[in-house]
Amino acid sequence: MRLSSLSGLLLSAVCASPIGLATEPLPVEKLTTLPRIQSTGPLIYSADKQRVLLADADTLKWQATLGLPGWHGQFVLPKNKDLAYLTNSYWERAGQGKRTDFVEVWDVPTASPTGVRIDVPPRLALSGVDRTMAGLSADERLLFLQNATPATSVTVVDTIANKFLAEIPIPGCFGIYPDVVTSGKFMALCGDGRMVTVRVDAKGRGAKIERSAPIFDADEDPLFMASARDGNSLYFISYGGSVYDIDTSGATATLVQKYSIVAGIDGGWKPTGEQLLAYAPEYKVMFVLMFPNAKNGDQDNYGKEVWAVDVRTRRVLSRSTISNANSVAYGPLPTPALFMNDNEAKALVRYAVDPQAGYSVRTDKRLVVSVGVRLEVR
Repeated sequence: MRLSSLSGLLLSAVCASPIGLATEPLPVEKLTTLPRIQSTGPLIYSADKQRVLLADADTLKWQATLGLPGWHGQFVLPKNKDLAYLTNSYWERAGQGKRTDFVEVWDVPTASPTGVRIDVPPRLALSGVDRTMAGLSADERLLFLQNATPATSVTVVDTIANKFLAEIPIPGCFGIYPDVVTSGKFMALCGDGRMVTVRVDAKGRGAKIERSAPIFDADEDPLFMASARDGNSLYFISYGGSVYDIDTSGATATLVQKYSIVAGIDGGWKPTGEQLLAYAPEYKVMFVLMFPNAKNGDQDNYGKEVWAVDVRTRRVLSRSTISNANSVAYGPLPTPALFMNDNEAKALVRYAVDPQAGYSVRTDKRLVVSVGVRLEVR
């Protein structure tokens, strides 16, 4: 049969079919928005490069989106659960032209900007969504933002006056680890294996900057940027599976102890992921994402197990199977829970934590939604 004949038959069939006849227009769909999010309990914040998704931590029902935090923007959550700070970087013409960096203050219950915008120098580090790129001082009066041009420095913002204060150079160091006891104080990791401690004066300037003695070997046992904080104790884990317990109470950071969580365990397990640590302060238990048969370069794979580590006894209490996670967050909630992202299923997963079984976890609920690499419960 010729193509023209076949086309004619198809056209005749369509015209003879009721489908081909004129029908009533489809009803116009009306889009509505709620004035406030419906959740009254804790929220789980999940962020990728361009948005912050909010879900109810109990029901895992999606609640809202906090705008588009620019290119590789960060979010910071104060103790006031009604607010969130989002950083933004924009260019005049997509990735070209004049660059503008600023901080926006968002109202969480209405998922809308408050109208407060703080311009900062256009040097924010564009390293992906990472909680070590921004943080609040102990009294939350100051907001610290990591810069990289690639020269490293920290921008200081006054959250009371809503203005940029100063820029503090920290050459050779990266990551912001605010002190939660002493206001105006933060630490950063340095490429030479030390930590720098910065004390900020009332004008946001680096009044005192001191470097520690060597803490780790960046060539032999590099540290992940992610950390867990408990008062003056700051916990890091290395690519090789060693926990570094660091005391930040003094003028400089000091290494309290270092111990391996993989020694004597078969399977070639090593830590992996981006936000690979979560911490339950009431139990003194740290949760670590782990990957088997790991080789050099495998530190960005998806975790296949999560290990519960008692930081007091330095023991692995339990090992639980998980689904392809590279981020983990802890929430006490009414009952303890871990939140992780299943990267293959594009789902947010809540795992119930059992304190009576070595803080092992089991899948509780799932929310199928594209999630990013930054999770936080508040």
